[in-house]
Amino acid sequence: MRLSVKHSGTIKDPNELYVKDAGTWKTVTNLYVNDAGVWKQVFPPTGTQEYTTAGTYSFVVPQGIFSLSLDKMSGGGGGGPSGYHSGDCHSGFPGLSGEAYTTAQSFAVTPGETLTVVVGAGGIGGCCWAFQAPQRIGTAGTATQIKRGATVLYTRSGGPAVSGYFYSGSDFVTPGQTNGTGYGTGGYGGSCTGNGGNALAGGAKLSW
Repeated sequence: MRLSVKHSGTIKDPNELYVKDAGTWKTVTNLYVNDAGVWKQVFPPTGTQEYTTAGTYSFVVPQGIFSLSLDKMSGGGGGGPSGYHSGDCHSGFPGLSGEAYTTAQSFAVTPGETLTVVVGAGGIGGCCWAFQAPQRIGTAGTATQIKRGATVLYTRSGGPAVSGYFYSGSDFVTPGQTNGTGYGTGGYGGSCTGNGGNALAGGAKLSW
């Protein structure tokens, strides 16, 4: 449900509401309407926006919202390598997860302003096992950022590139590291005869 007003023939979204109480103008902090017997909040709105795919996005702050909560955020995870050593099967280490916020971060905003959300890509898994070492280690993930214009408000770096292998003769696959956000999980460590896994993209969740 959305609250709008008609001003000079144009429908507009109000950023603030006021009522006059005994000659004094006061700010309305919450407004409800009764819809078929159910009270529903129409101002300010509440909601969430989650970004989970690598890329750049624009987020417009909703009407009446002066503070956002960044509930969680992570850079992209690092890719995992495969492993091989002296003719023996040694599986690669798992990829590391992206740096993360796991507790909410609150920050002030202006209704109607546009923020930029950059979701970091996950790293690519290493491949093509070779004598003594992987031919290609896992690549690093990239950073996730929240920006206001050119100013970076929040940033979490991607998981670093991973190299190395387990010193055992087993041909197994090891899951990548996680950071508790559901984003930016590292790529799995590949078997000596296979590739390392690609990591997950980072992510960010906003609420108001």
